[in-house]
Amino acid sequence: MTGPTSRRTLLRTVGAAAVALPVLAGGVGRPAAARAQRTYEEGGAAAAGTFARFVGTCQGSDTTTGVPTIGGMAWDRTDVFWSAAQPTDAPIGQEYLDALTKKWTDAAAAGVTVLPILDSTAPWAVRTDPYTFEFGPNTYAVGPVLSSTDDALHRLVTVTDTATGTPVSSTEEDISRSSTPPRSVDEWTAYVDAIVGALHSVGVRYFQVWNEAWLGGGFWYGGLKDYLDTVHRPAARVIRSYDGAKVVYGGWAAIGGVDNYIATLDRYDAWGDVDVFDMHYYQPKDMETLHAAAPAEYPDPPIWQTEIGWTSDTSLVSRSYPRVFRWALDHGLATDPDHHKLFWFAWAGTPENCLWGGSAPTAHGASVQTLSGLLPGTDVTPFTAFRTDPVLPFDLATDQSSAEGFAVGDTAVVLALHVAHGAAPSSVTVTFDSVPSGATVRRVSILGAGTDLDWTSPGVVSVPLADGDSDSAAINAAAPTTTCYVRVAW
Repeated sequence: MTGPTSRRTLLRTVGAAAVALPVLAGGVGRPAAARAQRTYEEGGAAAAGTFARFVGTCQGSDTTTGVPTIGGMAWDRTDVFWSAAQPTDAPIGQEYLDALTKKWTDAAAAGVTVLPILDSTAPWAVRTDPYTFEFGPNTYAVGPVLSSTDDALHRLVTVTDTATGTPVSSTEEDISRSSTPPRSVDEWTAYVDAIVGALHSVGVRYFQVWNEAWLGGGFWYGGLKDYLDTVHRPAARVIRSYDGAKVVYGGWAAIGGVDNYIATLDRYDAWGDVDVFDMHYYQPKDMETLHAAAPAEYPDPPIWQTEIGWTSDTSLVSRSYPRVFRWALDHGLATDPDHHKLFWFAWAGTPENCLWGGSAPTAHGASVQTLSGLLPGTDVTPFTAFRTDPVLPFDLATDQSSAEGFAVGDTAVVLALHVAHGAAPSSVTVTFDSVPSGATVRRVSILGAGTDLDWTSPGVVSVPLADGDSDSAAINAAAPTTTCYVRVAW
């Protein structure tokens, strides 16, 4: 399974019309099962706490009448397709821009920030002339259009080894119009300027440029240099011309690998063209790899994963989110609540992979909700004044044992404990350096089932690893680690 393919599948599932603003206004095209869900408007706006701003979802406001409530997530992400904004080469209409800004202001009034994705070449704006590009060790020559449909261009693509000139392949392909490079940088930037100008006027500051520009991923049929020169950099210049606006890279595809991401940024001197370095479907440790590779002139770069998840592995949230959140607090999140983020893909559409199951949260959604309930408010900081037996050193690898500690204001402490399977103990002994008199201690399962515990001695508690609720137990049994939470309150 790859992220790009799955993303296309989901968008087909919810219907292409679900992302068109006139359709959203009437609610037509969204899954029937999603119509009964609560929204922020009905359930109350999420407080913009540190964890709430750290988590988000994708297409939440496209598949529903409102913005999702699960976990009090303060962020959503959705496409502003060029083709939807500008179906023909006529200027973008004011009616569209008014509907666009209303969608964003409605979300903001409910406590949610929506990240717009500026992407996909409009069908009328594609280049039809022959062009060449390099990708990996090969040079691709895309020939004239042999035939076409509304969605694709049929062309001969000849591939040669760049170093030797040796032919590799020559095949006729149907190349989607949306992934074909634009014919004109000026037409592309005119669209970008219209959307950024409209949304910036209502307070939007982050703008994502394209989605997964990687040959073979389905969203870009060109090379990385061509993408940077004709799409990303021109859009970045427009975005940065607006006060305080930030450029989010268009989601480095999972099939690209973090080493290629770093090499591309280095090779094309592109670190300075990005304000937020986004990646899709990567392990937490890959975020640290990217962070460590940043040049000295770009220290502590903001790193988001605007697509993570899209899996039936219901342990992923509990195994990864606490680790990344703890790492993020040590790398800029404590002073900038938008420095690092995780967006689960997606809100709805395929219940086993998404947050919303149609009438209730899925296990993924319930796992996010549990963490949000344990980590409320804006005063959440790293907590290290404890030790465990067996020792659980902090580890970003999601299949390894680890412990993460968080102070929640001055009235609670929350620990996430992950114990790798194998010679695992039946319990973990936690010793706190200091606990206020009268403090209570509680074990919380990954799905939110709580069990009161007793102190075995002052500041010492034995935390059983066995879950009291069968659903959490089943998830942990199938995972490489058993995860649970400990909350001490006073």
